[in-house]
Amino acid sequence: MKFAQYFHEARSTLNTEYARTEVSFSIFDKGGIWMQENLISLAPERFHKVENSVNFTRLGVLKYLFCLLPSLSLIPLLSYFQVHGSLIFIASCALFYLIEAPMVFLFPLSIERNRPSWRVSATLTFNIGWLKVIFTVIPIAIFMVFGLLNFTKPLKNWHLGALVILIWYLDETSDRT
Repeated sequence: MKFAQYFHEARSTLNTEYARTEVSFSIFDKGGIWMQENLISLAPERFHKVENSVNFTRLGVLKYLFCLLPSLSLIPLLSYFQVHGSLIFIASCALFYLIEAPMVFLFPLSIERNRPSWRVSATLTFNIGWLKVIFTVIPIAIFMVFGLLNFTKPLKNWHLGALVILIWYLDETSDRT
């Protein structure tokens, strides 16, 4: 399946209940449960018996700390060398996604395996091709982040992008079923 096909399938299966999601400290738990429900809906033969005990809040916080801390550390370092502000922003974002790419499938893998699956996520990323994953993740991320500017439905693109990741995950791992 290709990138455009993932988006087409995501748009046709996105549940409109996404608009009711509230932002809170339990956002990773809600997101993990949302992903689990969508995986069951997308692949019921594969996920019909999923009972998850993964702490999605801890998983999400650790994932984004691993990505954010080095990215934010670049800011004072590059500022010290008087690098232009826009280049600092671009470098920080690039570093964030270079680190995040091997963890793009962390949540769906943790749902399927019923435990955090850091190493398996990185292995899957490198089996797919690290550059391929990065060049697929970045447009999805841009779509998701700019969707937050839609003040009537700020989470619509976020959920659509997450659904694209789930469909992509199912496509990449379909030979395991």
